[in-house]
Amino acid sequence: MPAKEEARLAPCSRAVLSELTGLLNCYSPEMRKAILSRRLLCSERRGKATMYSFSGDARTVDQLLRTEDIRAVGVAIAVKTSRGLAPTLGLLSLATSLHISPLNHYVVVREPGATLFLYGRDVFEESVEELRADPSCGTAPLIVLDEERLPLGLGAVARRRSQLLIRNVLDAGWYLRSGV
Repeated sequence: MPAKEEARLAPCSRAVLSELTGLLNCYSPEMRKAILSRRLLCSERRGKATMYSFSGDARTVDQLLRTEDIRAVGVAIAVKTSRGLAPTLGLLSLATSLHISPLNHYVVVREPGATLFLYGRDVFEESVEELRADPSCGTAPLIVLDEERLPLGLGAVARRRSQLLIRNVLDAGWYLRSGV
């Protein structure tokens, strides 16, 4: 049975690619260059678009686009909803495998805050070693790194009783907690 038309993979629109370029620029020009040089496809379903990155030649792309029942390929790097574009844990994993660290819009977290963050907890000011939040990045989440500069997940700057707080948006521990 063919897949529903709404879930079919297709080249990403210019608007989505432009938004993805802006998001990647928040973190690092090197990240933008590396990710955008890979093959990118989008799958739209119920008003939500998921962007996938994979390495492969043009024949692979053509073959995938002709296949009716393919719904995902490679690594999901971002999701676009009515609230905007959000990076995924797949983007962080891909950037790490390409040996790319963010140069901007990140926070480095000391122990025990890093471990607590992986358990879904927020990070308090005393665990923040370095914060490089760029206001021009708008609502893009910060990349949360441990002291070895390995990505733990995504966070958002907040204040709690006048103290800095990094809200947990998504963390790598989610994989274990969700059973995926």
